[in-house]
Amino acid sequence: MSNQTPRPRSNLPSQLAGADRVWQGDRAKRFFGASIKWIILAILLLVVADLIFHLSSWARLIGAGAIILGAICVLIGMFWIALVSQSPLERIARTLESRSPKLGSKLINMIQLQRQIDDDSLPENTRSLARLAVDQADESLAEFKLKEIART
Repeated sequence: MSNQTPRPRSNLPSQLAGADRVWQGDRAKRFFGASIKWIILAILLLVVADLIFHLSSWARLIGAGAIILGAICVLIGMFWIALVSQSPLERIARTLESRSPKLGSKLINMIQLQRQIDDDSLPENTRSLARLAVDQADESLAEFKLKEIART
């Protein structure tokens, strides 16, 4: 006889997804900040090369086109990181746990317990204990603002 009770879902995955969006946005800003210095360096090198070698108009045009193409690639990469890329739940959980000592290993433990709840091969007693632990941890998780912890 199988028990058909609906499985309660923790709101941890949605909270981690929100924190991941914030973290990915910060990652995109850091990527842009690291890339902009190379674009500026390329512009300066093109100007210096033009001063030294008196480049033809075609060489200037090709150099400027390459710099513009590089800048467009950086912008596309930045928007890709900010809007499309996603981290696995474990990665964002470890990142948040490393930034907030008060979290300890609560997030990773909750992810592992949620997997135990979803594993039908485990005995029902194990899954019900995991459900109880996730419910208790979910209540204590309300005091943490994961999006603020994710922000650098």
